[in-house]
Amino acid sequence: HVLAHGARRRQRLFERHGVRSGMFVPMLSRKRLVGSVSCSMLTRDVEWSEETLALLRFTGEIFVSALERRRTYLALSESERRHRLLFERNLAGVYRVTVDGRLLECNEAMARMLGYGSREALLTVNARELYLSEGERDLFVERVRREGGMRVAEVSLRRKDGSRVWVLEKLNRDPLVIA
Repeated sequence: HVLAHGARRRQRLFERHGVRSGMFVPMLSRKRLVGSVSCSMLTRDVEWSEETLALLRFTGEIFVSALERRRTYLALSESERRHRLLFERNLAGVYRVTVDGRLLECNEAMARMLGYGSREALLTVNARELYLSEGERDLFVERVRREGGMRVAEVSLRRKDGSRVWVLEKLNRDPLVIA
């Protein structure tokens, strides 16, 4: 019914502007009308070929695909924004680190917990420097590799001033992420 109403409206519009011949192709996304693509001729009546109709359909499909990609991109951006806020505003200290100890990211809570003035300052430190005893991190990482999966352990880390802070670390081995 919506399509028939739209077609009648389109026909009246064509007539009002002196269009002698025209065709339009609906653009559907998940069986829902999202727009249309049309061709028109003002100077003469035209019998549109199947090839022209196929090209117009193809053009409509390209537009629908672009609209769907844009919708997906916006949804992904919003999801990433929410995840980022959850990470940044989390009261618990959270960080991600590579196997060799390079800190990829951390939140402000983690920086404060370890006595650093900002997350940027903490990101310049290698994770091995955060453990009180040399090799403790390597043993923890090796145990996770051997046992696989998620691992939670209570460990003591070194704050910037050298004092000890006890934390629960949860490590995922692939990719290696410690939180």
